[in-house]
Amino acid sequence: MKKGLLILFSLILVIAGQGQTTFSKNAETLEANMRNWTQKNGYRLLVKFDLANNASFYAQPNQDYAVFYIYDIDPNIEMSFKAYLMTPTDSLKEKYTAIPTEVAKSGTAGGQFLQFSTNKKMIGGASKLPVKMEASPKARMYVYRKTRSA
Repeated sequence: MKKGLLILFSLILVIAGQGQTTFSKNAETLEANMRNWTQKNGYRLLVKFDLANNASFYAQPNQDYAVFYIYDIDPNIEMSFKAYLMTPTDSLKEKYTAIPTEVAKSGTAGGQFLQFSTNKKMIGGASKLPVKMEASPKARMYVYRKTRSA
């Protein structure tokens, strides 16, 4: 009996471990494709977040931003990804909310992507504005930027 339970428990651990390994390998594939795209388009990494539901960064004037969400696909969890201007004014928050589009899948990993640009003159003349990112399920989030030439 003990031997049977030990074998069953070991099998469950191996299967669970393979699922995580599969996601990690699939996520690495998506990350490599993402890095290639950003390098070809002149973006540089601003900040990277490991698996998280929330993250934030400061957007600066006259920049193009590319935000990637890489997540473990789970059919039982409703996906929701967005980025928005952190402001107490609901109308500004709603106006400056971006929803990404799904751009890639690799096995158990999915990738969503959004782009936005900032003006040369920011709202209220600010030198930088905070941007909040939300992810459900938890996702690896990558923020890339490049200075606009025009």
